[in-house]
Formats: sequence, structure tokens, C-alpha cells
Amino acid sequence: MNKNRYKLAFIGVLIILSGFSISKVFFDQSPDCKNQNRMISPSSISPGEILEFNKYQSGMTCGWGDVEAWGTWTTSQVAALDLKVLNNSSSNLKFELAANPFIFGEHVSVSSQVYANGKEITRLNYNASDIGGKKTFTIPSEAKEDGTLHLVFVISEPAAPVDLKVPNSTDVRKLGLGFVSIKLVS
Repeated sequence: MNKNRYKLAFIGVLIILSGFSISKVFFDQSPDCKNQNRMISPSSISPGEILEFNKYQSGMTCGWGDVEAWGTWTTSQVAALDLKVLNNSSSNLKFELAANPFIFGEHVSVSSQVYANGKEITRLNYNASDIGGKKTFTIPSEAKEDGTLHLVFVISEPAAPVDLKVPNSTDVRKLGLGFVSIKLVS
């Protein structure tokens, strides 16, 4: 780990001990999230609906690359997605995420810690066998705030293709997960 990660972790611990939420810590400390306009409208989603990342989603607040034909890469250690859950009930929310890890050579796995409105939800682990697959996670009802979710994905070890010596690549973006879609199952 490098010095900046230790610094970020230390700052995060201090702020958490002071009573701030983890998503605020990562949002405020991430270079991609710092000074971003938080007045962006969340993407709306209803049970059974799928949001596809091959087109711009209004709730993609920070940490995202350009939209591509297949989806969108996370391009930072932190990516945030704001969702407005329609037809919201008081029950837990189950999501199905289709995302592919950026792996190459000795960089064989990527994981993402998932937070919802400042509450740690789960850790999603990816390797080569997960390419083209889907993972599910559940957000407990107490983590919802008036039907609005601020999801933060903290990516372990994002890497630039050029740094991994991907043949013929000049891509310097720090790629983590390639988001294809997210579905609100229930």
C-alpha cells in the first residue's frame, strides 16, 4: 500500500470516530469526488427495473469513466451512484449487479466495499471467473433514507492498463470494475 492510502485510511478513521459517515469520508477525500457538484439528480429505479451503464445515468456522481458501448468503468478508487428508489417499501432492497473486474497478468482480482448512505453493506470479490457474471447484495431497510440511496463503491487496487503492460495500451485510467447494469430485484 502506498502512503496516500494510509493517509486516507487514517483520515477516515478519525472522521468516523468524530461521527461522520464512511461514504462522506470517501466522497470528500477522493480526488475524483472532491469539489463535485452534489446537486446531481439521482437515477430513478423501481423494483424489477434495470439501469444500464452503456448510457449516462444521472446518479453517477463521481469516479466514473466515459460511457462505452458495453457499460462504464470505475476510474478511481471511489465511485458513487445516487439512486431514488420508486415504489419504496419498508423492506430490504436486493440488488443484482453485472460488473466485470479489470484484471490482467498478475493483477488477478478486484474487490469492492459497498456502502449505502454511510453504512457498510458488503464486500464484492471478483476474479476471472466472474467476468460476465452477476453478484447480488442486500441493503437493509434501516440504511435507506426517504427512498434515496447514496451508494459508494470503494475499489481495491484499481490499475491502469499502461501500468500492467497491456499490449498496445496507452490507457492511464485507474480501472476497477466495468459496470454493465444494476437491477433492483426487490
